[in-house]
Amino acid sequence: MTLIYRILTYLFLPVAVLLSLSALSFFMMALGQPALLLPTFIIVAMIIYVFASFSFVQKAIVQQQAVKARLRDWIRVNAFVTGAIALLNIGQSVLLMLNPEQIKLVIDQLAEVMAQTPGAPDYDLKSLVKWVLIISTALSSLLVVHIVLGFVLQKRYAAYFSK
Repeated sequence: MTLIYRILTYLFLPVAVLLSLSALSFFMMALGQPALLLPTFIIVAMIIYVFASFSFVQKAIVQQQAVKARLRDWIRVNAFVTGAIALLNIGQSVLLMLNPEQIKLVIDQLAEVMAQTPGAPDYDLKSLVKWVLIISTALSSLLVVHIVLGFVLQKRYAAYFSK
């Protein structure tokens, strides 16, 4: 169980780095449009969760050193936000994959936007949307597994969290 948690943590590190780059641009846009503050908050919560989990893995599990109790709090709080968004993403992706009419609507909207963009490359939008849904569902599912394993391991390694 610890090995799976470590592997998943290392898998999510590059994803968190990419999300960090998008969070910076989202934050700049959110300064001008407050409606983007919630998506920015969600992205930042995911980033904090991944890096806090990495810190837990490195210090408590690998090096077997004591960590501050605040680290457990950071992991838990951001895990709830991240888990909720991951579950919503899984549900949305599954509903879209089971409803081909909705996928066609999304593809038609993307085709309209791309037709208006000068110099936009010609993609097979149907396969692109399907792959995005598959990858998104897989990552979200692994994220939910990571969160559950994280809660179990926090109980197992509770002695490493100092007050």
